[in-house]
Amino acid sequence: MKAMNRMAVSAIALVTASLVPLAAFAGEVEFWSPFTGPDGNAIDALVKEFNAGAGAAAGVNVNLLIIPWDDYYTKLSVSMASRTAPDLAVMHSHQIAGFVKQGALEAYTPEEIAAAGLAEADYIPQLWTAGVVADKRYGVPIDAFPRHIYYNKTLFEQAGLDPNNPPKTGAELLDAATKLQALGNGVQGLFFQLNGSGAVRNFYSFYWQY
Repeated sequence: MKAMNRMAVSAIALVTASLVPLAAFAGEVEFWSPFTGPDGNAIDALVKEFNAGAGAAAGVNVNLLIIPWDDYYTKLSVSMASRTAPDLAVMHSHQIAGFVKQGALEAYTPEEIAAAGLAEADYIPQLWTAGVVADKRYGVPIDAFPRHIYYNKTLFEQAGLDPNNPPKTGAELLDAATKLQALGNGVQGLFFQLNGSGAVRNFYSFYWQY
């Protein structure tokens, strides 16, 4: 794959079984991941398990490189331009189409997906299709980020709102926020994270559902 400057990629991100198709490779496989917390420890453990088991049996060894999110996509793009891209990488699903358009990604074959034991029936449809571009699969999902509204029932009661009936529409959300704000004493009717990736994710989760 490196000679072609293409990568297999996971759609946020890689599940354990998706390492199985790597047995089709020979020798060393470079794998980039941006996970630096407990999820990074989990990925590291999975790679070590593969290298000691299925990888050793197939003559494949995965070299894991962890790059923090802040630098991850920049270094990934530079590696593609310099034809030193990894064989396998973690990627947000919304990034996949752009990299496919650049000719940077290699699609998984149906045989590789089947050999990995991955089946559409085991996934939420929207997650399963997230790694598909033009009927070809470039990624397999590992997780998704559910967004929730947390509300203070005590403050709802103080504002004359039903504490057991949270907002269900955009109009109800704004009405509740206005009444909560009117309580004063520093009470905020609605709060969004104002920096970091969560700012965009949280805002659009509200925007799209309301």
